[in-house]
Amino acid sequence: MDKSMHRNFGYLTPEMDRLLDALLKIPNRQFRGAPILGKLFEKFIGSMTSKEPCRRVISMGLFIEILSVVLECAAHHKNNYPTSSIRRCLQFIEENLEEKIQIEQLAEVAHLSVPRIKQRFRKETGIPPYEYILRQKIEKSKELLLGKDRTITDVAFLLGFSSSQHFATLFKKMSSQTPTEFIRNIETKPTGKKR
Repeated sequence: MDKSMHRNFGYLTPEMDRLLDALLKIPNRQFRGAPILGKLFEKFIGSMTSKEPCRRVISMGLFIEILSVVLECAAHHKNNYPTSSIRRCLQFIEENLEEKIQIEQLAEVAHLSVPRIKQRFRKETGIPPYEYILRQKIEKSKELLLGKDRTITDVAFLLGFSSSQHFATLFKKMSSQTPTEFIRNIETKPTGKKR
């Protein structure tokens, strides 16, 4: 996520811009959200596609509310940083992204049972271990795809995906674009000219 997203909205008020700056400064953007966020996002999407004459005002208000809730969640997460056992799991995942990481390995690293690690991991990170691992692999794949010396298939197999199709499906699900689209968007400046 970057500030170029304002092109999608066509407008950012100074308040929205400040909130967005604060959001972009959060070092770890994976944290437990608030239940209200889902409802706010649904309202926001509805307002963006609405034919109402005041949709822009409603959209701005909802966007500011969403950013405010996300920043509150991030502040709460910062004050309740994961326990040492979950931090060890996060480090293990980061160091072993090229491997097929099993939940049993995480349980061993955390010195917890499998059911307990699943419960604690989700409670402290906001998502299940498997989803966290996939998200990290997709983020790592973005770095690897920026290098000109690796193909999409190379990156998929390097990160332990069973096939490039499986990798592309998960990439699209988590990034809202295929790996090919991601590469194309990175290589093309906003003006449409190649770097």
